Amino acid sequence: MAKGTYPQTAPTYGTYQWLQLRVGLFLRAELDLGTNANYEQWDSYQIGIVDEIIQSGVRNFYYPTLAPGQKKPYAWSFLKKEGTITIATDTSVYALSADFGGMIGDLTWDEAEAARSIKLVSEEELRSSESMETTDGAPKYAAIRAEATAATAIQGFEVVLFPVPPIGLNAKTLRYRYTSLPGILTTTNLYPNGVAGHAETISASCLSCAETMYKGMPGAMTKKYQSRLQASVMLDCLTHRHHNKRLNQDRGGDNEVDRSSHGNS
Repeated sequence: MAKGTYPQTAPTYGTYQWLQLRVGLFLRAELDLGTNANYEQWDSYQIGIVDEIIQSGVRNFYYPTLAPGQKKPYAWSFLKKEGTITIATDTSVYALSADFGGMIGDLTWDEAEAARSIKLVSEEELRSSESMETTDGAPKYAAIRAEATAATAIQGFEVVLFPVPPIGLNAKTLRYRYTSLPGILTTTNLYPNGVAGHAETISASCLSCAETMYKGMPGAMTKKYQSRLQASVMLDCLTHRHHNKRLNQDRGGDNEVDRSSHGNS
């Protein structure tokens, strides 16, 4: 039996190194790895190609394509986060979180005495309100827009409030829920979002990308990924439903409104 080389310390399940091992073994012939499964001994080309495939595969998992019959892509519960905005007097534009990828629902005040939410609208609707409604009082509308930026930096997003917050709201806190854009995986940032319940699906997505890149067409790994993706979506739906049910019971309600948008409804 031919002997091979394996990492001295086995990679932790679900981590970046574990994905390196999976992709490397799948492409051992194409990358001339032979029986060398020790990613610590690979050359820069082998490491670079495997990394490219992992980043593509993880993104493919985070933002899956439409399945037959779907009208919009599935949104994972583990990519949903909460952000805050600290209000400044006479300031209507605020930067959103660096990993912002889409607003979920309306914005809400952190203060009990300001329970009214701020409705998320499109930029066009906000401009229409500016010309037709009073500019006095607390903000009633919010619109999301892309920040003006040069190509030397990643473009972020900002929120515009109307009316402009008056002095009475200075230092008050607004909260919002949003879909996040996770950073890339590295040997330091080891764990993909959602890996606790979906490691095999993430791995299958990476192997699907490797298959398409090197084999030239979808095959067995792509079919496996589609099957794993269905299972992961069902698991996430079940987990998210139970979590929301507990939240609604605590709040005395029955339903959650989850409206993902950049304000372009």
